[in-house]
Amino acid sequence: MKKIFYILGSLTLIILFSINFSGCVDQSFDDIEPRVDTTSMVPNTTIAELKAMYTGELFKLTDSTFYNRDSIIIEGIVVSDDTKGNFYKASVIEQEDGSTAIEVKLDKTNLSNDYKRGQRVIIYCNDLYLGDYYGLVQLGSVYTENGYTQLGGIEGDILIKKHVFRNGATLVPVTPLVLTPSALTVGNVSKLVT
Repeated sequence: MKKIFYILGSLTLIILFSINFSGCVDQSFDDIEPRVDTTSMVPNTTIAELKAMYTGELFKLTDSTFYNRDSIIIEGIVVSDDTKGNFYKASVIEQEDGSTAIEVKLDKTNLSNDYKRGQRVIIYCNDLYLGDYYGLVQLGSVYTENGYTQLGGIEGDILIKKHVFRNGATLVPVTPLVLTPSALTVGNVSKLVT
């Protein structure tokens, strides 16, 4: 009988301590605030100009890609994020006027923590590569596997922070382009449509 009393008493104390200590934990969290300026760079190239440089084979962007430009800097608004799992290690940025968009491959998960939908970003493109996936032009880095060099994501936070910068403290409203299936064209590839 004493044994049962000690067991019940011990369980009661454990339950009381659990309730007491769990009440001391602040379970409210503030939303992650990635929307701060991280650069003062000014874009000098449109996404359309950048995509026009792609010839169908991996293409390295350098300080001599464009005549009289020592750097290639593009700006766009993030129109995709990986919150729902539709995109993996990639974000799509669209020109602010909605004219074109490009997929940017970043070898990092949970990109929506840093680049939310509607975040304006600036990308320093020197030393990055243009490639494609079944005709979808992409921007990223390269890697070699089994002797075959292919486009991949920009690896690691250090390189990502060297090339991709948030620009603007507030999110821009992102409105999809409404199209019927018959109105879809190659010019709408990568754009946010519904």
